[in-house]
Amino acid sequence: MTIRNLKLITGVMLGLFLISSCGNPAGNSQSGMHSHDGNEKEHNEGGTMGEHMHSEAGGGHMNHMNDVRGWLKGELGDDYDMEIPHSTDAEIEAGKAVYIKVCQSCHGESGKGDGPAAKALNPKPADFTDPEHSMFYSDNGRLYIIKNGIKGTAMVGWKSVLSAKDINNVYAYVRSLRKASSGHEHNDHNHSH
Repeated sequence: MTIRNLKLITGVMLGLFLISSCGNPAGNSQSGMHSHDGNEKEHNEGGTMGEHMHSEAGGGHMNHMNDVRGWLKGELGDDYDMEIPHSTDAEIEAGKAVYIKVCQSCHGESGKGDGPAAKALNPKPADFTDPEHSMFYSDNGRLYIIKNGIKGTAMVGWKSVLSAKDINNVYAYVRSLRKASSGHEHNDHNHSH
């Protein structure tokens, strides 16, 4: 797949998300863009994810993150906390190239969630450099998000667009942003906010 095709796909996907969100008071995208398979459980059995994710008042952002973490733990089970091996410098560099092509427009050049498309998104893209937020989900949880997206957000799944190797490499780069911002890499995935 060429860089031009990846940019085109990313632009189309972002455009579809923005169009599908217009006129939807809750801001929930029902566009079906996500790579979730048809057998997937809803993110939250009680349906509270959409109720909390767009409201900053009353802890909406943290409620959303808690809902996503609960969904990830339900999807991954015991694998949620599975150790992801450290990456080589070559894998991180390869991941940076993929990140620039498909992630930077939302997550920003330095991973702070401040890319040009971020202004129009609610909830805002993840800040991979924020120590608290970057460690909120386990490494395997973040990898699952890259593959499958998060329903009701602009974060689409990339498993049908990127190779498994590219997904692993982009995650290696995302994880390195956490390490670079804090000076060391954390391994505590279960702290609470």
